[in-house]
Amino acid sequence: MPSAAPRVRCGLAPGCVCWPATPISLYGAGADSGTYDYFTQAVVGTQGASRKDYTASEDDYLLAQDLAADPSGLGFFGYAY
Repeated sequence: MPSAAPRVRCGLAPGCVCWPATPISLYGAGADSGTYDYFTQAVVGTQGASRKDYTASEDDYLLAQDLAADPSGLGFFGYAY
């Protein structure tokens, strides 16, 4: 299972002084989403294995709005075509 330890932006690139030590807010597809199933399988390596300390939603539009409003946000959501 992926680590649920809090992360800060400066921890992404050790030694980098360009990012402040602010907490990262996580956003992503909810567990009922096909995007969640694909993401966990393709990126994490095990379908359904994911950290639980993130804002989850099946509504891509809401996730996009949340990410756009959060300078420290990091997330994933599906792409509708």
